[in-house]
Amino acid sequence: MKRSFPLTGIFFALALVAQPFDTFLPLVLNGSLGGTIPQATATRTPTSTPTLITLPSPTPTWTSTPTPTTTPTADLSVLDNHSTYTDTLGSRYIVGEVQNNRSSNFRFVRVHADVFNAQGQLIDTDFTFAQRSIIEPNGKSCFKILLLDDPAGFDHYELTVQADTTTEQPRPLALLNINEGPNTFAFELIGQVRNDGQEDAEFVKIVGTLYDGDGAVIDCSFTYANLDTIAPGALSSWSLLFLGIERERIALYSLIAD
Repeated sequence: MKRSFPLTGIFFALALVAQPFDTFLPLVLNGSLGGTIPQATATRTPTSTPTLITLPSPTPTWTSTPTPTTTPTADLSVLDNHSTYTDTLGSRYIVGEVQNNRSSNFRFVRVHADVFNAQGQLIDTDFTFAQRSIIEPNGKSCFKILLLDDPAGFDHYELTVQADTTTEQPRPLALLNINEGPNTFAFELIGQVRNDGQEDAEFVKIVGTLYDGDGAVIDCSFTYANLDTIAPGALSSWSLLFLGIERERIALYSLIAD
């Protein structure tokens, strides 16, 4: 599964928050993503579903944007809402989501990025793993690829994805009491996670995805529950930070426990 994108084109639902913003983000994309904002769908088995929060925001612009293209139907695909940007330290990020389009589960989902200049020469390559350990049918997971040094001559990139099938199921976990945290230096989400399974849940991971007003992914992050082991029916608190992302950039976010 491989697609090429030029540089110059460009989930339990919880609440709607209406709050104006009076500042714009410092980094901006030259274009807009032709798509709709992702909708909350129940995807975890048996009780856990993605949590979706909507926040209004001014139309953001970034440093660069790949042109969205139609994603062919495949067992595992990279969605068209991915994007790329650079930070003040000169690193380049490629963020997006993968989706499981088949009837069995995937694990060890690996996303590769090949970076090219305008002449089509390969100038860098790297990879990352999707943040969720197991992706069920119709499930999604965000990913974030980091290139420490923005490749000189960057023009476009190609993304490919591979994974292993598994009969293992996602753990039954539920997110509760989600709120914005008090951190003033980063966008913070806090909440609780409950173990709805019959066995202890160890090292529970909370995965968060941020979107702009066009539904493009602008960040992907994770944290772990404060308790290393959560007994059946028990709760643990957690705190998730998105560093370097201003609140004004965020129109929507989704959370899922893994």
